[in-house]
Amino acid sequence: MCARWAPDPTTWLIPDVIAEGRSYALAGGAKAGKSLLMLDLLIRHRVRALYLDNEQTEDDLRTRVRAMGAGPDDLADLAYLLYPNLAPLDTAAGGQQLFALVDEYEPDLVVLDTVSRFVSGDENEAATYQAFYRHSLIHLKRAGVAVLRLDHLGKDVTKGQRGSSAKNDDVDCVWVLVEKKPGEAYTLRCERQRSGDHPHHIEIARHRHPLRHELTAEDGLQIDTYDPVLVVVADLDQLEVPTSWGRDKVRQAYAGKCRNEVLTEAIKRRRERGENTCPRPPGQVESPTPVPSPRDRSDITTGQTCPGQVGDRGIGVPQATCPPTSPPIGGDRSAGTGICTCSECQFPMTFESDITLGYHAGCAS
Repeated sequence: MCARWAPDPTTWLIPDVIAEGRSYALAGGAKAGKSLLMLDLLIRHRVRALYLDNEQTEDDLRTRVRAMGAGPDDLADLAYLLYPNLAPLDTAAGGQQLFALVDEYEPDLVVLDTVSRFVSGDENEAATYQAFYRHSLIHLKRAGVAVLRLDHLGKDVTKGQRGSSAKNDDVDCVWVLVEKKPGEAYTLRCERQRSGDHPHHIEIARHRHPLRHELTAEDGLQIDTYDPVLVVVADLDQLEVPTSWGRDKVRQAYAGKCRNEVLTEAIKRRRERGENTCPRPPGQVESPTPVPSPRDRSDITTGQTCPGQVGDRGIGVPQATCPPTSPPIGGDRSAGTGICTCSECQFPMTFESDITLGYHAGCAS
């Protein structure tokens, strides 16, 4: 008699959207908000993620993170690399470098934004994505690490992702983000999946103050709730309530209704944000020159440059106060994170380029 095999229940990193150990594609039109949606969901669901970004700017990220009201605790599990110095991932060298980062940061999910910028071959050729899978993705799949590839839709949106259809050969689920009302309402449509675990479509409402996305599955059940503390944080920011005020004084100035424990936590988060974060997003911008192995960053020099870095402002500029070692990408996940303070705005710095300058690049103007 043969024993009946029963699959393990699905473990979700983001309910109904991203499951543990699976491979995903998320396609959408230009400026539809794919990156914004995923950044919000990763932060609020505390997904241990390695986000590789070849699309956004430092200012984009700084603005988005602040709009979400995220503090140090919210960003602890996110390792974010802007313009990472990787060989193309459809080559053996790129695959080895990617897996070295995964080995270093031990994420549950790797995000590639946007996938076409991480390969050297023609995106219309099947061979490009076959090599991409062979050199990079198969290693992550064996390790049980989920992968999300952000992509653009083609000119004919009914045909899905731009480029070769081979892009879909190895993915477990293809999501398409459809904009229904610009900036407000979207549908996340499941184009194909290997299992029946994902809903066929998810309705998304984008809210402001703080920036967040509310997801509702096709059965009408809300699968993603917002944090009420972040709402109060955003309201207090808008009212410019001093972070030094106690709860009683804040309560007098704040007209919104909330429980005392929510207000207390909001006050705490605003103070922590002012003390421990900078108006820039988590992570560091990598140098355009070859970088050492992630396990040995001792030979990074102060001569590195990055996109948007400004020149020397001359002698006499106050020096930044820095610990012996600058914070790693995404923050230190085991011990406390050292903080370098900007000599201009006095906010802490987390980017290698800013630490080298002694002030935020944005403060140069």
